[in-house]
Amino acid sequence: MTTNARPGPWADDALRALQRPDLLGTLPSTDALLKLLARHAPQYPHTPSDQQPPAPDAPAEDVHRAVLANHWRHVAHQAAHAIVTEVSPSLQASDLTHVLQWWHLRLVALWKLRLFAQAHTELTDVWSVLDRILVQPGSRPLRTTALVPFALHLLRAQDMLMHGQKRAGITALWQHLAHCEDQERTTDDAVVWRARARRIRLLLASALVEMEALDAAAAVVDPLAETLLHGGMDEADALASLALVRIYVAMGCLARAEALAEAARATQPSLGDAYTTLVRLVRDPLTDPPALFPTEPLDQVKANTAAVDAFYRGDLDTGVQLLEALLHEQPSWFATAPGLAGNLFTLHTMGYGGGVAARRHIVECVADAAGDDPACIDSRMG
Repeated sequence: MTTNARPGPWADDALRALQRPDLLGTLPSTDALLKLLARHAPQYPHTPSDQQPPAPDAPAEDVHRAVLANHWRHVAHQAAHAIVTEVSPSLQASDLTHVLQWWHLRLVALWKLRLFAQAHTELTDVWSVLDRILVQPGSRPLRTTALVPFALHLLRAQDMLMHGQKRAGITALWQHLAHCEDQERTTDDAVVWRARARRIRLLLASALVEMEALDAAAAVVDPLAETLLHGGMDEADALASLALVRIYVAMGCLARAEALAEAARATQPSLGDAYTTLVRLVRDPLTDPPALFPTEPLDQVKANTAAVDAFYRGDLDTGVQLLEALLHEQPSWFATAPGLAGNLFTLHTMGYGGGVAARRHIVECVADAAGDDPACIDSRMG
């Protein structure tokens, strides 16, 4: 079916069902960041992004800017508005895909806000519509058509994995991988489908490693690793290698992890050094991290790895100095990377200099630079 075709009556039913306001939950009035500010910096001014004045831009431009700023509450709010907004009376198939794309953006925003239960409820309701509406001819469920964005299918599989449906989630990812590889062979968009297949391999392997199905995980990532090691790498391949290095380390395949790190080093030396540092620390946890990169620019992965290693060796001074340097020199990195704020907050809670004032400064930095992304906030920060 072409995206500009006039669909049958089923499409009107689908659109009405997908645009029902009761499918959309209400965003919580507070979140992890607001709670953190109330406890540690109650006088600090902060307005959630969905309560800020609307921008004069077109919705797509407004949302694009909000995504770049990590203003996920605003994205979720705008997506909800777009979902329930009436489309043209002369309904076309592209209108249905348009609404489903807004649904995908809405659900991604809920995930970014870590509102996983709400995202699961809304996605389940959307999927029930896609399963219930039958497309003529053939009475196929709407979810089996090309009108449903591939990214929404992938999000559904990830949601199943997160909510304990491991077997169903793994099966769905295998099916999506086979579909991507088939599309790569038979369509003109080979590059797009190859990138999708690569992403699914990484997701699938990570899920299998969590289930301790290491042989199955190896069967998923070994073909990709072989391609990267023997087929040549570009910069995008070097970035993919970081995920592969971590997967192989988790599997205990340190030789393969180190080989990928060295291949990435040859393609992109700065990233190659970061990968090699991680592998060396896994091989020898007692290695002194600063000695591995004494003159290189500050990097969040290296700084955090070195700080944690210093903590376990009882060297609190080095740990605090590394993280404080990252806080002052790269506040956006510091405020959006998992672990950094929590680690520095913990060190100051343990009695290292600064105390209450230092912890308040960390929270204010997070409020300034993190947007609505709570990835850096964990239970250690109160």
